[in-house]
Amino acid sequence: MFQALCEELTRKAASLVVENENLKREKELALKEYESLETTNKNLKTQIAKSINTEVEKTPV
Repeated sequence: MFQALCEELTRKAASLVVENENLKREKELALKEYESLETTNKNLKTQIAKSINTEVEKTPV
């Protein structure tokens, strides 16, 4: 009985280790995607600001 319980707990622990590693990888991928999107957003905001400034300069007063 005790040995069966130990074996079951060992299997569960091994399974949790694998799940933990998968979650860490998933977290890293999500973080990289977030950082990439953040950079893209910043660049787009800069482009919009430049575009607005250019249009303002071209508009006759």
